[in-house]
Amino acid sequence: MATSGEAVPQPQAQAGPRHVRGVRRLDTRSNARRAWDRYRRNGLAMFGLAVALASLAVALLAPAIVPYDPTEIDFANINAWPSRAHWFGTDGSGADIFSITIGALRTSYTVALIAQVIYFTLGMLVGLTAGYFGGWVDSLLSRLIDILFSFPGILVAILIAGTFGVPMYKQFGPAGRLYLTVAALAVLNWVGLARIIRAQILSLREMPYVEAARVSGARPGRIMRVHMLPNVLGTAAILVSLGVGQAMTLEAVLSYLGLGVTPPTPSLGRLIQAGQVYIDPFWYQFALPAGFLALLVLAYAFIGDGLRDALDPRQQR
Repeated sequence: MATSGEAVPQPQAQAGPRHVRGVRRLDTRSNARRAWDRYRRNGLAMFGLAVALASLAVALLAPAIVPYDPTEIDFANINAWPSRAHWFGTDGSGADIFSITIGALRTSYTVALIAQVIYFTLGMLVGLTAGYFGGWVDSLLSRLIDILFSFPGILVAILIAGTFGVPMYKQFGPAGRLYLTVAALAVLNWVGLARIIRAQILSLREMPYVEAARVSGARPGRIMRVHMLPNVLGTAAILVSLGVGQAMTLEAVLSYLGLGVTPPTPSLGRLIQAGQVYIDPFWYQFALPAGFLALLVLAYAFIGDGLRDALDPRQQR
């Protein structure tokens, strides 16, 4: 017991764990968190993600946010230059180019995203099957991939759109040309993904954990879904993100040539083609939609580049 005049010792707070210099601190973050931390340090990748999310939101809300009816003809504002009333100006019929561009963005995303779903599904299915089973299955699917890979994708898309465009339009109207454009873009693009996934699966199937799962009696479908698919999703995500920009470009090319979607469905390619007629002196009718398309393609290229760096195991510390 302390007597009067004696100092009563105060309990000291226990010090927390301190980092010792020269000893690596344990990283408790998940793989997804570490990949996101690497991704967000890439300024261009974050810029691409911001542009992609903003443009997707605009495409989803297009009917509610367009300032004018894209089909409205205003003879009082024919070939009007960009202003506060018309941000992108007007075309030769007086229609607001900004409103048409927003509607065309919705078309581009519809075509690109549906095409990428087909691209991902076929590419992953064929690549996983060929790489895992090997033997005659691999030989058959690999020969099919090689044959399809030898055809230029854009030429095949032009051939399909030119051959079946009129019958599809007569049968289903403007929506038929939209469906045909999606099919033309997806028919061959998946073979590139299938080749890459097959090569990765060929190396993964010899890994000890795959052999252990096979010996334990796991079915091939479970082995591919649980032990192989997660290891190739990163590569697939990179290729799909790059493919969105490529699909938007090909849709614009087909529409520019008159083989893509038809009026009243708006399209960036047809908008660029119409603006080319008035390029002198109304250059904005061509330059602004073309620049908008270029910005979208660059954004998805930056996203793919950022994903490649973020998911690269060699970047882990």
